[in-house]
Amino acid sequence: MRGAASADQADSQVARDIVTMDVEPGAWWFGAYHNFNLLVWRRGADMDAVERLERTNPERVKAHPERISTVHIVTPEARPPAPETRDALNAMHARYAHTVGCAAVVLELGGFMGLAVRSAVTGMIMLAPKHYRIKVFNQVDEAAPWLVDNHARSTGVEVALPDLLEVLHVARNSGREG
Repeated sequence: MRGAASADQADSQVARDIVTMDVEPGAWWFGAYHNFNLLVWRRGADMDAVERLERTNPERVKAHPERISTVHIVTPEARPPAPETRDALNAMHARYAHTVGCAAVVLELGGFMGLAVRSAVTGMIMLAPKHYRIKVFNQVDEAAPWLVDNHARSTGVEVALPDLLEVLHVARNSGREG
């Protein structure tokens, strides 16, 4: 774990509790907030990102036996993952399914590329283990209320909606090109 999200974002206790786990500036950012994993995909997932994400899992799972909820935020610049990257993500999801509370995927992109990414994500969801609920949203503000309810139900850990909204917005703006 590499420290708080960034100095300019750490103006509240909620923001200070967000930890950057790994980052490839301009490409992706992986963070954590208590028992939430936060992933922001700016260019889309690739094999390097999956391998680096996989390295964060054992420590996170050990720290949170109550389970972890995951939020993927796919920005408008992202592209769909290549088939081998999808396979690697699916394999990782299968290995860690028993540790997941719930998962939200926020797809912020539209048009043809949005359709391509949505299609890839839908295929991955269809192959995902059915141990937890997954839902796709268009904006973080839509995902937050669903996450608050489903995270509490599946992990027993409650988070306030305003706090989670702040977390998602800070995450969404993390990992930009430096």
